[in-house]
Amino acid sequence: ECIIPWRLRLLATRLQALGSGDRKRGVQGLYDLAFYARARVREGRDTALWKERLEELGVVTVNALVEMGDLAGARGLLESLSKAAEGEEERKVLGGAIAMVAIRMGDLDMARRWVEGVGGANGMLEPLLIMASGDYETAVTQWRHLIASDPKPEITLLARQNLAVCLLYIGRVDEATEILNTLITENHINSALTFNLATIYELTSDRAGDKKMELVERVMAIDGGTELGLGRGDFKL
Repeated sequence: ECIIPWRLRLLATRLQALGSGDRKRGVQGLYDLAFYARARVREGRDTALWKERLEELGVVTVNALVEMGDLAGARGLLESLSKAAEGEEERKVLGGAIAMVAIRMGDLDMARRWVEGVGGANGMLEPLLIMASGDYETAVTQWRHLIASDPKPEITLLARQNLAVCLLYIGRVDEATEILNTLITENHINSALTFNLATIYELTSDRAGDKKMELVERVMAIDGGTELGLGRGDFKL
């Protein structure tokens, strides 16, 4: 019996993979942990606890597969998890995750089936699917509706950023720029946000390089800017 706490083993497995840069090794380590957990379930020892750990491990493994670009593997694992889910709410959450992976893969037919199965459980899915299909005008309407109807900060922040991207695609550059700049001012900074602003500068200005450097200075001036983990590539430098 291993005396190392479960969460520490899980964290160590992920960190070893990240430290070595070998993502496949990290996924194999997660599969080894899953084998160990299933053995505990078969033995009937703290079954509920080990089933919960297996579910958590499954989600961690899906994220690891997505990070290494194995979207088909991630989708297959999510489908297995969804079939094994015991509650309706859990199935909806996993179904939403499958839809997200399918969208990233470009399999919009599969994504649509899962979005319909999930229903209104995840308001992000429908506008993301519309956006992925290239109907940016309709997606703008959907994102605006979501922003107005769902006050949760984690939803509105993502919706505003996606709204800006859709506005950019339909040529409403000034509106897109204003939204992204407002997010910067509000200190909602991430790599996708800075990358999208840098892209707008490239498309609209002869001084793109200067504007990117101004963006770097602006981000770094915001409290915590040095701890965001952003690199040159996040500003397209």
